[in-house]
Amino acid sequence: MMERALRDGFCQGMAAFRHKDGSTLLRPALVTPTRGEAGEASGFLIAAAPFDIAAAQETIQALRTRVKVFDALNQAKDRFLGRLLHDIRTPVGGITGFAATLLMRLPGPLTADQERQIGIIETCAQELLTQINGLPDALRIETGTIEPRLCRVSCRAVVQEVAREWRDAARSKGLTFETAIPDGEVVLRTDPRILEMILSRLVANAVLHTERGGISLACERPAAGQREVAIRIADTGPGLSAEDQGKLFQPFTQLVSTAPRTRRGPGLGLYQARRLAGLVDGRVLCDSALGRGSVFSLVLPFGGDHGAHPGD
Repeated sequence: MMERALRDGFCQGMAAFRHKDGSTLLRPALVTPTRGEAGEASGFLIAAAPFDIAAAQETIQALRTRVKVFDALNQAKDRFLGRLLHDIRTPVGGITGFAATLLMRLPGPLTADQERQIGIIETCAQELLTQINGLPDALRIETGTIEPRLCRVSCRAVVQEVAREWRDAARSKGLTFETAIPDGEVVLRTDPRILEMILSRLVANAVLHTERGGISLACERPAAGQREVAIRIADTGPGLSAEDQGKLFQPFTQLVSTAPRTRRGPGLGLYQARRLAGLVDGRVLCDSALGRGSVFSLVLPFGGDHGAHPGD
């Protein structure tokens, strides 16, 4: 401590102080050198701050007790949420199942109005089910309890999985869904589950707000010397003004009003996508203009040489 005080002009640390009764007490102290008229070090001044070890130990024990209480409450919350989601998911699944049965005309023929109305019921129930299934992940994102596990990940495999997940939803709206993956392997340094969660939210946003045309999901091979990979989701939706783009990643924000109300989400997808990207050193960018659609880009660190195998 003395050497550090001489070098830096002061030093913080713990020092043992002797009481009049001969007992010693360890306290935090500030050590500063004293100097003579010529500037040479002549001694040290040790100033102690009031500090009660017993009180500190009591505080630490109280904090540990609170942590245990919070852990127990958190576990109870998880159990309650699990039961609640199960209890909600079951009847909602029944609604979608019976609506699908009616639309298949198994109980009998339907009029055009009946088919349209049952279709709205089925769509609303499916979207509610999607929100229910995504609630645990949404809570983990908000509470910051998702721990990324970085490894080398195949861009091709994740893009193909996300495309498989959303292609039917796009086609059910009459939209095309295309993928573009470069020849050979492109490896990312990221968490595969978080990557899929980000892309799913970006694609879901594109499908939700596009009524005509199509969606494309493309992974770009980085140029020589580049250390980042871009995955782009392009749509032919209405696009966004420069003003709206400034609000785009705020929670509970719905900027596009052209989609039917029954197809609206809670306005969390893009907000969550950007938060998740930050966990894996990524960025979500938007290039859009009114009347020409939008392109969302997920930029992530490149994981290795071209042609390398993931998991190496």
